[in-house]
Amino acid sequence: MIIINCVCGQTLSADEENAGRTTKCPVCGHVLKVPKLPSLSEAINQAEQAMERKEQTTKQEKGLAKLRECLDCGKMISRKAQSCPHCGRKYPSYESRETEGAITKKQVLGFVGSIILFVGVFMPVVGIPIIASMNYLHNVHTGKVSWNGIVVICLAVISFFLTIAKKYSGLWFTGLACFGMFILKAIEIQAERSKSKLFGPGIQFEWGWAVLIIGAVLLLAASGIEKKLFIFFKNKKY
Repeated sequence: MIIINCVCGQTLSADEENAGRTTKCPVCGHVLKVPKLPSLSEAINQAEQAMERKEQTTKQEKGLAKLRECLDCGKMISRKAQSCPHCGRKYPSYESRETEGAITKKQVLGFVGSIILFVGVFMPVVGIPIIASMNYLHNVHTGKVSWNGIVVICLAVISFFLTIAKKYSGLWFTGLACFGMFILKAIEIQAERSKSKLFGPGIQFEWGWAVLIIGAVLLLAASGIEKKLFIFFKNKKY
């Protein structure tokens, strides 16, 4: 059965044996030619051509999906392009657009390290008989606020703002500076233990040191120290 559509909108049907002949529309009288049925080879060719057109359309759509319009010149450029090759307008990198606004691992380490370091200053680091415990902020000999503790607080605050600004390389220096302050404080405590005959033997290091060291280690981790050490040992010649 062959289906024929007339110009008047009427749909007609004809037998396959009438292919190639003419007929009239019973409604409007328009002369219509009954189309011939395609051979098997022609049908296969038509199907192949349809598939090729569909593939080309799909490729064009995928290609357009990888492009975007430049905001200045209006021409199409790659979505990953950092600048327009036509007008030179700068665009942020593809990776930075994907991660824009997201909190990175370094930021988490930097924020947590800064907070732990700040809190650790007020944790007990020295246990003295009768007098009880003293935190990092106090001088072991005089009991007053020590410059060492003030410096560590400042380093914690600086590290916090460096993390906000994503200046992670600066955390390398603040982390190392904290360890330098810890060494000086430990020397101060050890000197007091040796000097004091009454309380010296009873002076003990307490758990606050662990909090301070963890905070400083997190700052160094946020600065990418593991990458620096890897490059150092990789380039070192034995």
